Order: sequence, then structure tokens, then C-alpha cells
Amino acid sequence: MSSQRILDSPGMAAFGAHRVRLDVDLTRYHGHLKPGIEGTSVPGVKTTAWGYQDRFWAVRYDCCGRVMDTLTSSLTVLEEAQPHGAE
Repeated sequence: MSSQRILDSPGMAAFGAHRVRLDVDLTRYHGHLKPGIEGTSVPGVKTTAWGYQDRFWAVRYDCCGRVMDTLTSSLTVLEEAQPHGAE
């Protein structure tokens, strides 16, 4: 799958762990969260009340291990999650 913005993919589900890239500067929350940083979505995890909205995914960022609810419009999916049991 080629990289794609989440909002451009109406069928994109938050189920399963997706590889994502951050497209915005979130250094006000953590100094390492700059555009281009990659991470993995964490299904079923919510770190704030915002996380209960469909437009947020919890993401564990590779740079620092921080898990943070992030707007899906701020992310690009690099690798879509595989269905459970898929090879």
C-alpha cells in the first residue's frame, strides 16, 4: 500500500496497529514530536478524553516511546494493519 492520508481513505479502520507518520509539529507536547516522526497506532488505548472521538488514534511514537492521542488528520498511514490471522 502506498502512503495515504487517513481522511482520504473512508474505509480506513482504527482496528489493528497501523504504521503512521506524523505530518504536523507537536513539539509543544513532547520535544521529539516533529513532522516526519513515525510510530504505530495502538488500538483500544485512549490517553485523554479526546481519544474517545473517532478522529483520534493513540499512537506510540518510535522516537521516544510516548503514546499520545493524535488527530487522524495529522497522520499519514505508511502500512495498513493486517486482519488478525492474515499472513
